[in-house]
Amino acid sequence: MRWILAFVVLFGTASCGGSNRLEEVAEVARSASSIKVRQDACEQIAEIGGSEAVEVLVGFLDDEVLWYCAAHSLGALRDPRAVEPLLARARGGGERAFKMVWALGEIRDPRALSALQEMDRTLRPTTEQDRRLKQSLEEAIAKLPAG
Repeated sequence: MRWILAFVVLFGTASCGGSNRLEEVAEVARSASSIKVRQDACEQIAEIGGSEAVEVLVGFLDDEVLWYCAAHSLGALRDPRAVEPLLARARGGGERAFKMVWALGEIRDPRALSALQEMDRTLRPTTEQDRRLKQSLEEAIAKLPAG
């Protein structure tokens, strides 16, 4: 029954005002019991767009379920306000860093270039995770204009 409510909120309020709809969809993304519904809600937030959507998506970067979708959506939105939060998480390394780097490449903000170049210089890929990050770094750096 709860998924039906989530579906109605996600798809039944398309004509409602942006901010109110954003809040409703964000609540579904935060609390729905279905992972798929939560991820769909995250994608809906990106479709709504705007500065409030960027803030919500940045907040989801640390969510165990939504981090990937949030990073992907921020990259797709190409909003420069996401650069610093993405850089902070990319510098932290770990299994999520590759997607944060990917998003930075999609945003194409030159402020990220020196940080990504430094990460690339210092990374010694010894694991599959490191190799995936190295590839993401090289691809992102190639997309970024020189500052």
